[in-house]
Amino acid sequence: MAGTERIVTDNANDAAQRTVQNRWLLGLQVLLWAFGVSGLLAAVPAVMPRSWLVAAVAHAEPGTPVLLLVEYLARSLSAMYCLLGGIMCLCAREPLRHAPIIRWLGGFAAVAGTAACILILLAPYPKNVVLWLLAVDAGIIGLFGVAVLTMQVIACRS
Repeated sequence: MAGTERIVTDNANDAAQRTVQNRWLLGLQVLLWAFGVSGLLAAVPAVMPRSWLVAAVAHAEPGTPVLLLVEYLARSLSAMYCLLGGIMCLCAREPLRHAPIIRWLGGFAAVAGTAACILILLAPYPKNVVLWLLAVDAGIIGLFGVAVLTMQVIACRS
């Protein structure tokens, strides 16, 4: 009889652990969907008219000429963000199946975002609104990576 009680208790503990893991898994999915969909929005600047790009650059950093290199970097970076957003949305559908990709994305975002934030803040540029926005953006990317890694570790525990 004691053996039966123990099995029931173990099943209850297993069920409680699965519930906690499912909550973390849901949180991971929501985070991946949120960042993924926002990344998909980068399709707009990847293909926007040149006049919009010139206006955006003039607003962000007056006096910066929009020549070939600036236009190429703006469009290709936007396209890469769109691609990354699509990958995040696909991974969010089945996070356990795509765990290695999510782990790589989270680790890369944590390291690259943190490094970019530090490098931007240490750069010898005037501390204006654009610099602070770029630093905050990089910091958010770093925090996103840490959150993804943390949620995945908890959600994927056996």
